Amino acid sequence: MKTIQLEIRTFVLELALQTEDAINDLLLLYLGISDKHSTKLFGQKVGISFKNKIDLLHDIDVILKDEHLDLELLMIFRNKFVHDINSNDFLSVLKQLDNGIKNRFNKHFDENTSIENEQDCKTAYRNLHLKNAKVILEKIRNKRELYEKKAELLKTLLHRSELLTDSAFKFVDNLFEILENSDLENNKVAELADIINTEIQKYTNELQFDEKYEKSNQILSELIFENDNLKKIFK
Repeated sequence: MKTIQLEIRTFVLELALQTEDAINDLLLLYLGISDKHSTKLFGQKVGISFKNKIDLLHDIDVILKDEHLDLELLMIFRNKFVHDINSNDFLSVLKQLDNGIKNRFNKHFDENTSIENEQDCKTAYRNLHLKNAKVILEKIRNKRELYEKKAELLKTLLHRSELLTDSAFKFVDNLFEILENSDLENNKVAELADIINTEIQKYTNELQFDEKYEKSNQILSELIFENDNLKKIFK
């Protein structure tokens, strides 16, 4: 019976699982799914494969072609060690792979190390994992910062809208006060004051019951609420 080398398999699987979990979080973030436990495709139960996830991230321009190839390379080794009983070390796995994959793997070796040395291969696999982890982390950080900037922009717009409305009402109130306190003995002046009063009242009513204004403020408030929730979820 073939002896299974658990130590190297555990090493490879642990790094692969860390990458899979990070990729899942990255995809959830870009798809706007806040609860990973309620989703059918990206929860704890098996949904879409890791390959499907990185393909989707590539299709929506989250990861570049070279980043996609590095993630795919990590999973090639992972699948060999998990599913092939004859894959007991990196050297035995490399014998089964074509030169294109070997050349891709060779890019992750430290200086003065060899693809023909088992320990060097193990170090290269760790380097590959770390490179992937840094890429994923940077993309998650960038997306979070974008959400925060959008939230700040929306808050600024809502605050400005409220200030403009307050200023308009104050201006109208001041005009009313000026007209009420003015000596309007001249008939023409009094008529003009009545016209101004009527227009001011009309403007005030329109401003107070402007459905478009209320709707825009409601939308801004909802967008801010959503962004704040996302910021809390991904902190």
